[in-house]
Amino acid sequence: MGCVNTTTRKKNCSQQLPVHTVPLKSIEVELEVRDHVATVVSTLNYGNKEDKPLEAVFVFPLPGDAAVCHFSAQIGQTQIVAEVKEKQKAREEYDDALSSGQQAFLLEESDQSPDIFSLSVGSLPPGESASIRLEYVTELAVQADDGLRFCLPAVLNPRYQPQGSEGAGVQVTSVPASLVPYSLSFSARVSSPRPVSKVESNCSLDPLQYLNTDQTQATVKLAAGHKFDRDVELLIYYKDAHQPTAVVETGQASAESGSLMGDPVVMVSLYPEFPQSVMSSTASCGEFVFLMDRSGSMSNTRIRSARDTLLLLLKSLPMGCYFNIYSFGSRYEHIFPKSVEYSQQTMEEALKKVEQMEANLGGTEILQPLKHIYSQPCIQYQPRQLFVFTDGEVGNTKEVIDLVKKNSGSHRCFSFGIGEGASSALINGMAKEGGGDAQFITGTDRMQPKVMQSLQFALQPAVVDISVTWDLPKEVSVTVLSPPITTLFQGQRSLIYAQLTGQSSEAAEGCVTLKYSLAGHPSENQLHFSLRPAEDTGLTVHRLGARNLIRSLEMEERDRRGQQDGGVKEKVVQLSVQSGVSSSFTAFIAVNKDNSEVIQGPLVRRNIPTPCTFPILKSSGRHMRNFSGRHLIGFSLLFVYRPLCARKRKPADSKCLGRFFCPSPALYAAHLQSVSGSPVMCEEMDTDGLMMMMMEEENQSIKFKFCFCFILDFPAAVPEQPPRDPLLQLVSLQEASGCWLLDSALAAALGKTNEEVEKSKPEKASSEVWATILALIWLHGFKMDAKDEWELLAMKAASWLRAQNVPLKSIEVELEVRDHVATVVSTLNYENKEDKSLEAVFVFPLPGDAAVCHFSAQIGQTQIVAEVKEKQKAREEYDDALSSGQQAFLLEESDQSPDIFSLSVGRLPPGESASIRLEYVTELAVQADDGLRFCLPAVLNPRYQPQGSEGAGVQVTSVPASLVPYSLSFSARVSSPRPISKVESNCSLDPLQYLNTDQTQATVKLAAGHKFDRDVELLIYYKDAHQPTAVVEAGQASAEPGSLMGDPVVMVSLYPEFPQSVMSSKASRGEFVFLVDRSGSMDCPTNDTEQQETRISSARDTLLLLLKSLPMGCYFNIYSFGSSYEHIFSKSVEYGEKTMEEALKKVEKMEADLGGTEILEPLKHIYSQPCIPTQPRQLFVFTDGEVENTKEVIDLVKKNSGSHRCFSFGIGEGASSALINGMAKEGGGHAQFITGTDRMQPKVMQSLRFSLQPAVEDVSVTWDLPKGSTVTVLSPPITTIFQGKRSLIYAQLTGQSSEAAEGCVTVKYSVAGHPSENQLHFSLRPAEDTGLIVHRLAARTLICLLEMEAENNEEKEEVKKKVVQLSVQSGVSSSFTAFIVVNKDNNKEIQGPLLHRDIPMAGLMKCAATPCCLAAYSSSFSRADLQYYCATDDSEADCEVDYGCPLEFEGMCSYRALPDEEFPPTKKPPRDPLLLLVSLQKASGCWLLDPALAAALGKTNEEVEKSKPEKASSEVWATILALIWLHGFKMDAKDEWELLAAKAVSWLSAQNAPSVTECVEAGNILLGCSVQKTALGL
Repeated sequence: MGCVNTTTRKKNCSQQLPVHTVPLKSIEVELEVRDHVATVVSTLNYGNKEDKPLEAVFVFPLPGDAAVCHFSAQIGQTQIVAEVKEKQKAREEYDDALSSGQQAFLLEESDQSPDIFSLSVGSLPPGESASIRLEYVTELAVQADDGLRFCLPAVLNPRYQPQGSEGAGVQVTSVPASLVPYSLSFSARVSSPRPVSKVESNCSLDPLQYLNTDQTQATVKLAAGHKFDRDVELLIYYKDAHQPTAVVETGQASAESGSLMGDPVVMVSLYPEFPQSVMSSTASCGEFVFLMDRSGSMSNTRIRSARDTLLLLLKSLPMGCYFNIYSFGSRYEHIFPKSVEYSQQTMEEALKKVEQMEANLGGTEILQPLKHIYSQPCIQYQPRQLFVFTDGEVGNTKEVIDLVKKNSGSHRCFSFGIGEGASSALINGMAKEGGGDAQFITGTDRMQPKVMQSLQFALQPAVVDISVTWDLPKEVSVTVLSPPITTLFQGQRSLIYAQLTGQSSEAAEGCVTLKYSLAGHPSENQLHFSLRPAEDTGLTVHRLGARNLIRSLEMEERDRRGQQDGGVKEKVVQLSVQSGVSSSFTAFIAVNKDNSEVIQGPLVRRNIPTPCTFPILKSSGRHMRNFSGRHLIGFSLLFVYRPLCARKRKPADSKCLGRFFCPSPALYAAHLQSVSGSPVMCEEMDTDGLMMMMMEEENQSIKFKFCFCFILDFPAAVPEQPPRDPLLQLVSLQEASGCWLLDSALAAALGKTNEEVEKSKPEKASSEVWATILALIWLHGFKMDAKDEWELLAMKAASWLRAQNVPLKSIEVELEVRDHVATVVSTLNYENKEDKSLEAVFVFPLPGDAAVCHFSAQIGQTQIVAEVKEKQKAREEYDDALSSGQQAFLLEESDQSPDIFSLSVGRLPPGESASIRLEYVTELAVQADDGLRFCLPAVLNPRYQPQGSEGAGVQVTSVPASLVPYSLSFSARVSSPRPISKVESNCSLDPLQYLNTDQTQATVKLAAGHKFDRDVELLIYYKDAHQPTAVVEAGQASAEPGSLMGDPVVMVSLYPEFPQSVMSSKASRGEFVFLVDRSGSMDCPTNDTEQQETRISSARDTLLLLLKSLPMGCYFNIYSFGSSYEHIFSKSVEYGEKTMEEALKKVEKMEADLGGTEILEPLKHIYSQPCIPTQPRQLFVFTDGEVENTKEVIDLVKKNSGSHRCFSFGIGEGASSALINGMAKEGGGHAQFITGTDRMQPKVMQSLRFSLQPAVEDVSVTWDLPKGSTVTVLSPPITTIFQGKRSLIYAQLTGQSSEAAEGCVTVKYSVAGHPSENQLHFSLRPAEDTGLIVHRLAARTLICLLEMEAENNEEKEEVKKKVVQLSVQSGVSSSFTAFIVVNKDNNKEIQGPLLHRDIPMAGLMKCAATPCCLAAYSSSFSRADLQYYCATDDSEADCEVDYGCPLEFEGMCSYRALPDEEFPPTKKPPRDPLLLLVSLQKASGCWLLDPALAAALGKTNEEVEKSKPEKASSEVWATILALIWLHGFKMDAKDEWELLAAKAVSWLSAQNAPSVTECVEAGNILLGCSVQKTALGL
């Protein structure tokens, strides 16, 4: 064996490079644990056995959250206690001391990572010894099994310094563990108010010794001979852990009162316990991003374990979520360009690539992939969860943590430190700032259970609205030192540090209350505590509190770096010095000034080596090669020492370790030979090629010396893979949906032959159901010890099994549109595939104004048509039928909201099918572009039930769209007297098919594969729309003449046209009140585009446009609401520059952070405010409309309709049409729905134009009919007329008339003082083939009027009887009636128990639809049989199989929705240039000439100033430029800016400026436009 250099000189390896005596001889560590706080005292014993004075530098790790609070040196009998000073001053003092021959000691935290410290012992004379004492305090982390984890870092792997990172990186001298030249002793003393049950470790311990009989105190020691091959980890377990506690610690007597160290400090430990009903839930949607370290150090077992973990994760993800996998080293890769929807195809594609993952990507550059991930737009309704797996060996720790914190609003981050020496600062910091959880996988730990626990945390409902309140004696105030609590997990501790200022008696008490909301459940944890200080705590609590505050300030300083930091760094230094706790800006410095002797001679530098696990090279994958068939296993590098710029000296020994590598190639070769048992050759070379490559990477002018170490005769072949774990083998076969397939691979995984498995299958069971049940039995029977790993995928399998029992198979919808009226026929096809009779309940939405007029059931050849009956009677008849074994079907409207219905199909026998036919008619709403809008609600979001609301609320079974177990087909037939120009939709349609040459009839179909992720919206456009019409419909022959259904009914559609002179004028007065929803759901993206604009950001932009468009002289106010409500002004204020600016500042800060959707209380407050004389009130309401108390809200609006007009806006899919339309209808305003890719602004501005139209007054309707005919109007009186909007009138015609007779209806009104009228002549001859559509719509109109009257009438029962009578007579549903049908033709009684099945509805569910365990279902298994409970009912499947293991498990799941608060914020898109220009407009309508305007126009200030006509004023010039830009570049958005442009033109007219023409010409030249002066309205 020899060492060969580039000149081929050989030497014997016994003549290794000189290894100097290391001055550090031993380290003694004493740990004291009190409950969950640890105090660590480390003593480092040095001795100089050389003949020259030494400087010894030791770079070593500490816990990332440690508060280093003491540093001293003992030299003989002299003890020197260090002081904390500003870091650069401490370094200079240290250098000066050494230069002058004094002894000095320096302890400083790394600039790059808070878990690495450097200890410099300077001028240790020959033959002299020194003991260094280092003390720190830290909190112990709570583990999944309730243990408390303490870790003494004993391994420091070199940290990878990415290219371009700040600072020079951490210079670590590393050696293999077996070569560490000093010893370690470790002892621990544990005490707690509760008994210590056990202490475990990954290292050998001496037996635990209890110090008292109640076992509340114990000691333990590390067994002798620690090998430095791992960190020393202690797991401490207490009985009855963990109880909330509060410890008050008295201040330092010498410190100033009122300062942190002078006042008492309290440490509060809380352990929130969540309700079991909530904790059994897991989210069924989300975006799961996995970031996997594939640097060289992840090789062998680590990367194999990572691959297995990704398999479990991918199999456990819920259907309906999105996912992606990134991996990184010196570069990064991703499996998909962006996150994809989880499905069988995408899961398999990902798993194929995961199987090929190796640790072959070089270094550990984690920052770039994180930046890329955060640059990806968040996905609507899919909260992002980031899982990061790394060995944590990076140099830029702080940069990484800062990046995670910066993006903490858009995701949760779960981090995993893999292997010994993983950076605790990085792993804990990412989780803490990312609102997630941190785990460390060391020694013999399996990665999978820890990762799956974090996945369960990620799937837990997010805790929101966290607040901490204090109740203290009057004379005591509190200053919280900890950052705000943003994350809570079940069983995880939350720590709060607070400074208490003021005097109180020792008997006084304090109280801290932690409040939060979880899945809609408001909860709180309260802790009462004595203000009497605890004894013998020293200053532990103060130092931990100081450390918390220091870390927060350090992060604030990094955030402000490059800006005015407000003296944050100085605050850190001051606090660090005052508290004696280290920081990144300070250091401990001690100088031995008592020693009068000057130490003579040259000073030799010695680097104390730190143990590392020596992974394969982590620099760049291109350096990792095989040479001459010999296997490369290591690589070391030496370079000339480059002094830090802060140092004044250069040691005589200039060799220093480069990062990643061994300090002595020959030493490393000897170590490799001892480990491998094979001869090792060491080759040294100076190689320019490699040197240049490394210099390009490192960007340092340093001479390199490389050493490659090879094991001779070691095969380069890939090592043999261990056998696949049987659990993972079974898991790998699971489908994405949760089921298993019945095939030979499954049989082999179960230890059976395919024939055995096939033969045992029950006859009625499907292959997939049988296979899935077998897999669950095997997991529960043989792998209960690994339940943490497979529990989630077993729950998914159970959910799949339950979904097989959904009896609704398909829905077929046929739409027929005649002009502006739609008839909808829905057929719901049911099939019972179970072995017991079913009752299936389906809660679903319909349009709020739909008249449901038919309900029937087809069973085999038998059709049964339902009757309308009083609701309670119908329910009783249904229940009686089921009790007597008959089939029955019930359809009823919700008591809370008229747009939700419940359909119950009772007693569907096994194997039988039924088709339910449901029919309704509805009017189509006219849109701004003259289209007619039809909406088929396909999404039903759970409705928010405000506190104190009446009724139990609507119970909705919701699932993500991808999990809806039935299909939808939809076809439409459109006919009209006028040609159909086009039909558009928010969903994919097949091409429009015309049925005749004049294009008055057409059909269209929904493309196959509708995903239930949105309502189905159709926009129908006619040519020459819209003409006034009147349709007379003959009465029902069987009905009594004189009744509504017996007489003809006329439906009159009027489209009033106002004079242009009137329409060009806008109101200059009014009180405009804006009410904006700020519930959590408003943080959803508005659509799926790349811009990812959220609902709340769109609302902010809309408010900007509204405020800029308001007329001078009006009044305004802005309210916002959630669980509570706020207002900008205490009452409406006059609109002016000052009030507009004040409002806009507050609007800019609006977030979706007010919780639920309680709209009733702010409305009551608004209506309680007195109206302003001559200022008519206009109310604009923006909401996603998901409230339970719809009828209460509408009634309130109607009650106040005389004092205002209400304009309502439904935002997002699933917004309640009953609420939005109802508020506008009863409030005399206009309703708009903003869905899909709709922009909110143009629709809102159209409504603002309506509100600015002159009010229509003195509205009257008169009828002119033949002498023998009379009319009874069924519609409510017309109170509101808008230009171009349809007004509908229904009227009953009584008496006889000839078919040739004509009628006439006249609508008279006054607008802006101009009397006007619209008249329509119509034939009394009934139209053909209308059925009873007009009658039913009229009946629905009258029913709604009577229902509202019943709510506000003392004679409620009498009005209710009228409603029931009319509903029964017309066959149209109401809130007091229901459709009921009983199959009395079937004489055969249906026997056996009745199983209940809830049909799930697609719900977007605020980003967090969650399956929750409805109940435990148990299964017992023996050789003979298996009782398998498929749900909460006792359904059985006879399954015989030969396993012979008892079995008990939980799992069948349905779905529940999380509250509004669940949305994580998404990234803000760049500001729209239009909105940027609009934001600069003044309230008067003008713009100012300034650099901001120039930038908005895309010009420099100099260009704009230079082009101004000489005679023009700055404001006139600026305003004309803005108008030209709007007309020249933003005509496509004219609806949005038209009103504010009109205001600008009015302002210009008022100026009577002489140079307008010149300004227009100059402005066109400047902006490159050709806008005419007349086009501007000037």
